[in-house]
Amino acid sequence: MSSIIKMIKNEPRVGHIIVAKNTNNNEKSILDLINRQEKHLLKFGKIEFNDFKSLNSGRPKREYYLNKQQATLLITFMRNNEIVINFKIKLVSEFFKMRESLTNHSHYTPINFIYVKNCYN
Repeated sequence: MSSIIKMIKNEPRVGHIIVAKNTNNNEKSILDLINRQEKHLLKFGKIEFNDFKSLNSGRPKREYYLNKQQATLLITFMRNNEIVINFKIKLVSEFFKMRESLTNHSHYTPINFIYVKNCYN
């Protein structure tokens, strides 16, 4: 399983915290970018999220998860530098590996296989 891609509701996704860490940005900057570009990102589906307890404070924290199309679009809005370019390469590679992994596992039913296959066409 990929270290940056998670399966959320049967769909490979990347969290905004991972995007922030891998592009040398703070989480707030990535959230601001997601909020500014939300109408464009939503064209590719719902932005999933998960609430969890932060180790640093008592308040719950929310992580947003983007699908392949949303993540690809989001990183095109970022300024290119060596760190961002390397993450773009890593992200594309990890989504491709996840797709390969999902299509090669025989324990998925034909319905799930069709769903996963159609997500990437």
